[in-house]
Amino acid sequence: TLSGLTSRRSTSSSAPYQNLVLNIETDSSHIGSHIIRIQARDNHCPMYGFSEKTITLKVHPAPQATFSINDVFCGNNLIEATASDTLDYRLTINGTKSTQPLPYTYTNYTSEMVNYKFVYTNSYGCADSSEQNILNVGNSITPTAILHGDTSICNGAKLNHWLTHREFEISSINWEIANTNYTQDTLNTAASIEKINYTYSLKKNQHFCELEDSFMLDIQQAPKVNLRTEPSVCFVSQLDLSNTDVVPNDGQWSYNNTSIPTSFELGRFIPNLDIDAELMYTVTDSQTQCKTTIPVTLHVKQAPDLQLKNQQICASENPFNLNNIISRPFNYSTANIDWEMLTMIGAYYHDGITPKIDVPSYGSGMYELAAKNSLPNGCIARDTVHILVDEEIQLASNGQTQGCQTNDAVLLQELFNMNIEGGNWSSDIPDVLYYDSLRTQNYCGDIMLKYVYDMYGCYDELDIPFTIVCRPTFNIALPDSICTDANSINLPSLYQWQGTGVTDNLLDPSLLNEGITNLSAGTTVQQCQYDTSVSITALAPLNFTLNTSATTLCEGEVLRLELDAPTYAKLQLENCGNLSTFITDSYTYTPTSCDLANQKINLNVSSFSHLLCPSHTKSLSVPYLEKPQVSLSSLGLKCEPYNLDVTAIGDNLKHVDYKISTTDNEWLGTGLRLLANKLPAGNYQLDINLEHTNRCTATQTVVDYLSIHPTPIASIALLGQDRVTLSKRQLMLSSYSTISSGQLTNKWYYTKQGVSTLFSQQDNPILELPLDTGVFTLTLVAESNKFCTDTARTTVTVVPDIIAFIPNAFTPDNKGPESNSVFRVTSDHASKFHIEIFNKWGQKVFSSDNIEEGWNGTYLGQYCQDGVYVYAIELVNHAGSLYKYQGTVNLLR
Repeated sequence: TLSGLTSRRSTSSSAPYQNLVLNIETDSSHIGSHIIRIQARDNHCPMYGFSEKTITLKVHPAPQATFSINDVFCGNNLIEATASDTLDYRLTINGTKSTQPLPYTYTNYTSEMVNYKFVYTNSYGCADSSEQNILNVGNSITPTAILHGDTSICNGAKLNHWLTHREFEISSINWEIANTNYTQDTLNTAASIEKINYTYSLKKNQHFCELEDSFMLDIQQAPKVNLRTEPSVCFVSQLDLSNTDVVPNDGQWSYNNTSIPTSFELGRFIPNLDIDAELMYTVTDSQTQCKTTIPVTLHVKQAPDLQLKNQQICASENPFNLNNIISRPFNYSTANIDWEMLTMIGAYYHDGITPKIDVPSYGSGMYELAAKNSLPNGCIARDTVHILVDEEIQLASNGQTQGCQTNDAVLLQELFNMNIEGGNWSSDIPDVLYYDSLRTQNYCGDIMLKYVYDMYGCYDELDIPFTIVCRPTFNIALPDSICTDANSINLPSLYQWQGTGVTDNLLDPSLLNEGITNLSAGTTVQQCQYDTSVSITALAPLNFTLNTSATTLCEGEVLRLELDAPTYAKLQLENCGNLSTFITDSYTYTPTSCDLANQKINLNVSSFSHLLCPSHTKSLSVPYLEKPQVSLSSLGLKCEPYNLDVTAIGDNLKHVDYKISTTDNEWLGTGLRLLANKLPAGNYQLDINLEHTNRCTATQTVVDYLSIHPTPIASIALLGQDRVTLSKRQLMLSSYSTISSGQLTNKWYYTKQGVSTLFSQQDNPILELPLDTGVFTLTLVAESNKFCTDTARTTVTVVPDIIAFIPNAFTPDNKGPESNSVFRVTSDHASKFHIEIFNKWGQKVFSSDNIEEGWNGTYLGQYCQDGVYVYAIELVNHAGSLYKYQGTVNLLR
């Protein structure tokens, strides 16, 4: 049975004189145990010079393995081995040994030729090897990420750059600027140098790809701003900022993040104290639109107050106290007020307590004085006053008979310009007067005012009829808030409108600055100008950003959206199926069947608001690809050992690998043809990993894919000889069949000349063979309750009751077949036996009562001569009949 065995002899001059070398080229047909017998004979002494040597040769299966190396992504090379046996692997990559178990992903981003060498050994110690040289493409063909962000930027401005990729997830980004690293998704540091390097990692199915790139910035220089001296002013209600010593001087001022005009209403925001106000000054380059903003500290110094009132007095013998004409400051006793006579030079004097003019000495006339109030900080307030000294007085007004209702009190002196100040006022309507002021906010209509002057020896009174024109009611309905991209709105034509963005009673929102804007609405009633302030908040348009890191989605994945919209905006999403839903700034969209049918996700996101703001819409399109899948045929009932050979059906598949497993073992493979040999009993799960040509992946799992049931082991026990006679052809049979689990049944058949007969379904039947001679095949079919079967066979030969075979010659010197080396009688049914053999001289050379004992051609240990010998045989069968045979046999040497 051992083909391919060759021998080679060689002769030498010293012992051993001859050598025999055996060679064998084994293949799979040789697997198993073989016996090689070597015989040596001494040709000079053929009778005694003979020896024999037996060698047992075991041929084990050679290790069989298939190695695959696949670049699954960007130089990530998946190294896998498929074998039908447990092997010990040793992997060398470019001459370096790897200690990683298979499967193993070897990562190499460099484009180069890589040498892989595998050495593998099976459990018998048989080894083999495989070597492959494969071009590693690395990351050279991997699509790069897309850079977003403006590359033309002002010096010092914040960068706003990020990356997206059409196919893969970006897992990490590192930006390098002037040897400083920034690990962040969005680069938002200040621009300082032109070249920016960055590295990033792409991710696909737990594999990573390291890439690097750079980009150049066109850095525009921002305008230079030079504040030569910080402004310092004494407090004024209206400050002209154009006088600030700053270059250039055509920039924009702001206070508390609100733009202010060059004519700054200082008194509206800052009290009259020694205080510093922090302003911002911004200059914009008209060509590059780059801006430079610097802080400007406005040093405000407290300004003193000084207001004098003109006076008319009657001549008397007493000097006039100048404190009587000081309206402000109220606490003039602590003020530092200096007086100067502009007329009647010399009339002023100070008695150490109060300032006075010497009326008795200078008499009647017009006294004009100048005064100043100064503070230690250098701020000064000035005013002038006229004092008319006369012999008697006559009150007179400017003839004003009508006034407008206002929210502010009106000084009666300013309203009527009385020729003599310092008198007392009264009215027929209570609560409209407060000292020397007219309060009209709560009353309108006709009143009678009386002015009485009784001072300094002078007396007179004057009645003044007066009408307070009622303030109209403003009925104005404007939106509280409006976006700057809204259409212009018509303001109510009943009023005259003024303010930012207003032209001919038409409000253009695009001209408004974001924030609160006050508009003025005015009307005229009986020559009274009335106005009211209407506040409207200008909002940024409902613009929003719509981003996603996904460039391609596979069936079953979700799309994560990142949106940035104003807080007053609502966002609504609409997909291909006209499904509308409100979404938040971070929203996860689950694709629908129409997305899969279109092979693309098309989304429209709109922003809208309850405010007067136009809606904005943005669209997003992301490829949405079908996932790979295969169909499998049903396997039905299987018995162990089962050889699985099933082909799955699938289209557009780039790669397929599968695992068939139980709780104890697993079988791995690649391709659509599922192969696994000699699977034992058990329940098997199938896991198939699929990769589509569109690069989508999926795993199909069938939990109860295959059920293999135990197969019984059939075994026959024949109680008796396998050779019987017609008179004793009854057989006792036993089944020793076994099964690991489940129930077992037996079916017994006998077969002769191709005809089979079922004779029993018992475990230990008794069979009486038909009354016929020949060879009968006994078959036992052991069957489980799951219909798994095994078959055992044996043969029984039925012979006639008497058969005696007596050879007519034999060769005791092994010159012929071994069965002819002795003279032996063969009979199947002899109950008694006796033989005697005589030579030609009548001498008995052999006798025996054992039919199994044969004559070897010797007598008393000596070889008998060639020739004819006579035998006499007596044989009794099982029935007791005696048979006698006589004849001759030839002994040949």
